[in-house]
Amino acid sequence: MLRLNLKCVLSRFSAAPVSFEAAHRYCILLCPRVPLADPARRCTSTPPFVSSPLRTLYTSPILQDSSTFHRLPAMALPAEVKLGFIGGGQMSKSICLGLIEAKSCEIDALWTSDTNEKQLSHVKRRGVHTTTSNLDVVKNCNVLILCVKPNIISPVLNEISQYITKDHLVISIAAGITINQLSSLLPSRTRIVRVMPNTPSLVGAGASAFALGDHCTSQDAELVTLILEAIGSSVAVNEKDIDAVTGLSGSGPAYVFLMIEALADGGVRSGLSRDIALKLATQTVFGAAKMCLDTETHPALLKDSVASPGE
Repeated sequence: MLRLNLKCVLSRFSAAPVSFEAAHRYCILLCPRVPLADPARRCTSTPPFVSSPLRTLYTSPILQDSSTFHRLPAMALPAEVKLGFIGGGQMSKSICLGLIEAKSCEIDALWTSDTNEKQLSHVKRRGVHTTTSNLDVVKNCNVLILCVKPNIISPVLNEISQYITKDHLVISIAAGITINQLSSLLPSRTRIVRVMPNTPSLVGAGASAFALGDHCTSQDAELVTLILEAIGSSVAVNEKDIDAVTGLSGSGPAYVFLMIEALADGGVRSGLSRDIALKLATQTVFGAAKMCLDTETHPALLKDSVASPGE
């Protein structure tokens, strides 16, 4: 069965049939590791990357009422924190509503601005302060999260820059905009954090990485961690590693979705209905990830426990 499924997955990348041996070689090229046949070099401890995006998948706010899933205890933000979102798009809403669901702060401490009032309706219904003026957010908040498209970062910062003080912490999720670029548009010594989230943040299961600017403090790092863990898990990295994070956790969900689709296609090809195949494929990926995380076992060992010898 492992041979069949691996061939089905890899066949999605090629019009020609893919043998199990070719598929296996391809996977080893993608994910090189020490052969498990060498016990002395086998990894039996938890690797450093075991804290992955799916560790908190079962803590999603959407799933918190299910007896199958358990939300981790929420950590409250400091009372003096007033959090403002500049831009009311999907990621802005995800973080804002995630903080509300996690009871990480008082709703009265949250502000969101957007030039399109329709973008504000979801958070406004939950009691968040909303405005079409970015300056209202800057004047009422001491932590600003820039949730605007990269192509409008410059005009937005030009608008608010003169109102940024030493008391503000500026967090940017604008893809591709470096800390140096942000610094050039803000007052000197502004505390800046660059964040790379991913789309599962929309369901409280994100994997985010953040890089601190030169003027940030350890308290800033703790605060950013609390904010991001309302929508999943987070890690601190050097800014030079943000591109690698973008390729791994930022783009990674697309590869997982492709694998789910390919597994479901294999099920349909073998006679299952599309609905059943997709449900089984999705739950299989969720269950496998949860098993890897909960048992803290290297995925290679778990894979070998599924594969039957001689097949």
